[in-house]
Amino acid sequence: MLKKLVLTTLVALSAISPAAQAQSAAKKELIGKLLTLQQPAIDAAARSITEQQPMQMAASARRLIMESVPEDKRMATAQAVDAELKKYVETAGPMIQASANKLATTTMTPAIDEKFTEDELRTLVSILDSPVLKKYQSLLPELTDKLLDKIIADARPNVDPALNKAAANIRQILANATSNSAKSAPAKQPAKK
Repeated sequence: MLKKLVLTTLVALSAISPAAQAQSAAKKELIGKLLTLQQPAIDAAARSITEQQPMQMAASARRLIMESVPEDKRMATAQAVDAELKKYVETAGPMIQASANKLATTTMTPAIDEKFTEDELRTLVSILDSPVLKKYQSLLPELTDKLLDKIIADARPNVDPALNKAAANIRQILANATSNSAKSAPAKQPAKK
């Protein structure tokens, strides 16, 4: 009797297994398609990571160049710094991109598999692959630029006076700080004869 129950259970499980495997394969395919559709976002994240440190280094270098490098050497120094940062980006960029691609699959696939049903994935993929959505996304930079231009033009009359006042106040604060430090420095004694 026990043998018959075990045999019946094994037969039933083997009949279910191919359907479950087919669903799993279809779901894996949909997840792969979703990741392919998300590749531009993955690429942008990798680019952002690649450029973050060089941008900070460039800002620091610019300040240091303006403060410490003689004026006649500033341009050449800035160009040398830029060239070095460009070499870094060219070297690190492909490594970070490869890491992003590898980890996107191993990190995102299990989470997507757990959180989405096959039907939800099918819907999501069809939305993201929609020609209408792609058309809209291609227009976003243009639409955003137009919006930014309009915002600047509209806000400028009200913002410029506040910006000019802040700039004048900052200049005054810096002038006071530098003149106070000059006053507080001990006066040089005349050279004794």
